[in-house]
Amino acid sequence: IVNSDYFKIMDSNNYIDYDKLNFVIFDECHGVSAYKFYDLLHKIKFFHKKHIIGFSATPVRDNAEEKVKKIFSKSCHSWSNFKP
Repeated sequence: IVNSDYFKIMDSNNYIDYDKLNFVIFDECHGVSAYKFYDLLHKIKFFHKKHIIGFSATPVRDNAEEKVKKIFSKSCHSWSNFKP
């Protein structure tokens, strides 16, 4: 478990063996709107074909909705729709 900045450094230095990963979990995934973070998630999902799980209390930021949908489209859920 690492934060996104450390993960980006590990990825750029080829320290990650994606063949040994089943999925990646990111907290504060609303940062997907950031250019480098989006590129990393896009690479993990579409190039390495790994599942990505993201958590956020603020899932949609300005101009980020399409990026959130693209990365998390099959698993995007909101607690705002949750009714106990």
